[in-house]
Amino acid sequence: MTDQNTGTMHYVDRLGLRYGGAELVLTSNAAEGVLRPVPGPQHPVGEHDVVLLGWSSWGGGMMAVHAMLIHADGDSIALTGELTFTGDRHNTSFIVRRDGEQRVLLGIPQPPEAVHEPDDWALNLGADRAEPLKIDAIRQLPFVDAERRPTDTVYTANLAPRGEPPARVAWIAATANGFSIVDAPR
Repeated sequence: MTDQNTGTMHYVDRLGLRYGGAELVLTSNAAEGVLRPVPGPQHPVGEHDVVLLGWSSWGGGMMAVHAMLIHADGDSIALTGELTFTGDRHNTSFIVRRDGEQRVLLGIPQPPEAVHEPDDWALNLGADRAEPLKIDAIRQLPFVDAERRPTDTVYTANLAPRGEPPARVAWIAATANGFSIVDAPR
């Protein structure tokens, strides 16, 4: 798939989503750096929108967790926003917190001082080819103590070691309007 020996890659070639009679097909293109995630759980954010979580991996000890905002209404379905957080397998996850019917909070772990492949870390809150935040900018996010709630869940790929959830996270709100960094959860 690539000219480099990166290790085992994990992604789906084709991700098909259906709502009523409508279908949305998202395809991977490894040559252009587009890996569609292995899908996971979904969380509603309003009447016609859901956040679908997933994960992918280029190999080499790095992985990404994805949050895709999907709008489904009537006989139409569309991808309206994407968030991708890429880091090493030991430190890449989402803490998922329901914050009312219209919003889900996604907490990303604060990276440790020493990380695997620091140049590959990225947080992309935008559509398509928006410039992602790299490790130095990720470290500047407003990290707060996680203060876990009983209803919080941890989402990570099955490749990542299970253990204690992160102590500090930066919160990203997912709503029908997209993704945005928040200072602290409610």
